[in-house]
Amino acid sequence: MSLSCIEGAASHSKKSWNGFGLFLLAATLLSCATAWASSVDLFFSGYAEERYDDNVLFSTQPTEDWVTIAAPRLLAKYLTERADLGLSAAATYYGYKENQDLDTVDQRYDGVWRQQWSERFAASLEGVYLDDQNRDRVLEESGLLTAETHRRRVDATLGGQYSLSERNFLTASYAFLDEIYDAPRIDDLVGHIFQAGLNRRLGAHPERTTAFLQASYYVYEYTNSYSEAWIPGLEPISVDSERDIRTGAAYLGVEHHWTETLTLNANAGARYSRYRIELRQGNSYVQFEETDKSDPWGFVGGLGLNYEGLYTHAGLNLSHDLAPASGRNRLTERTSLRLDGSWRPTQEWLLGANASAFLNRSEETGAVGDIDELSTAMAATVRYEFDRRWSLGLRYTFYWIDDRENDIERNRNIVGLVLGWNLPVWE
Repeated sequence: MSLSCIEGAASHSKKSWNGFGLFLLAATLLSCATAWASSVDLFFSGYAEERYDDNVLFSTQPTEDWVTIAAPRLLAKYLTERADLGLSAAATYYGYKENQDLDTVDQRYDGVWRQQWSERFAASLEGVYLDDQNRDRVLEESGLLTAETHRRRVDATLGGQYSLSERNFLTASYAFLDEIYDAPRIDDLVGHIFQAGLNRRLGAHPERTTAFLQASYYVYEYTNSYSEAWIPGLEPISVDSERDIRTGAAYLGVEHHWTETLTLNANAGARYSRYRIELRQGNSYVQFEETDKSDPWGFVGGLGLNYEGLYTHAGLNLSHDLAPASGRNRLTERTSLRLDGSWRPTQEWLLGANASAFLNRSEETGAVGDIDELSTAMAATVRYEFDRRWSLGLRYTFYWIDDRENDIERNRNIVGLVLGWNLPVWE
């Protein structure tokens, strides 16, 4: 990846990312000054994969290819009596044997800081910076297929928890999202998410059951400005669009530990949204302006089951909410289902499988086409671990997307041989 790509990312989100870095550094120094005992761990991990992909373009006319992937990652952990800090940097190289124009390098940087300020109050700060181009990353996040274009994204979340008593505690958080695309017809997105909750531990065993009341407020702002020559030889048409979406939600939930290995998490509630969409386009000769407003109600909810045994893991997560559709210039009504499980028959062998399904629906003025898509993915893995540092695995993945709006179906099969490593550099 060229230096100009990195500089381009910094020009738009430099202030946000630098602010996160300075805050994280200050918190870390404060933690170091107040702690007596600490430990620093440094790991070099990652994987290398050789895969066969029978539809690298994810099109209705499949193009097969062999893909070489190298994904190194450097992870640093710093622990004290009251705080812990984690920083990581990762890069993923995709090299195609035939379609070499698809070669790319994705980057990811993570930072997590948690501090126990007192017996009652704890705080955390998390940040992620992404610089990627491979569409699989967005597909795994939302189930949506987007254009193969350069994306830069910043996520930062500040949260806290305050104990009122042995049974009652408060939670609050603020999350910031900044997403930028190089493609001119894809809008940039800035989001602000505020959440607050009241939690109460119930029953004779309060450590097993917690009920909560949660309130959320979301602000999403889509903006774009570009020019396009619709008729050769004539003055280009300028297009300016602004979309402002504000959503408030409230829901009740419960988290219950049935046993030491089985946990249930469920919540349900309602949301209210306000949409304001402005679209302006034209040139010196003609001008067109359109404004659209809507105030829809909706349902939000989720259900999660998690089992953690000595040799077995299983999980189920079902959710429905209004969520950003990356690269599609709007939010979608998203229903998602995720299943995953693993079994370790011996200390060296691990068998795993997972499946996911996303239903995304949206109709909105000025967006890049309405959305009505069902996407599914299934994967199975067999892995042999030589020791805690090295492993070798075989993985199969199947994707299927049903674009109901355009009456198009796509599918894809991937088989990969994966060499993984996790090497301690300093412990």
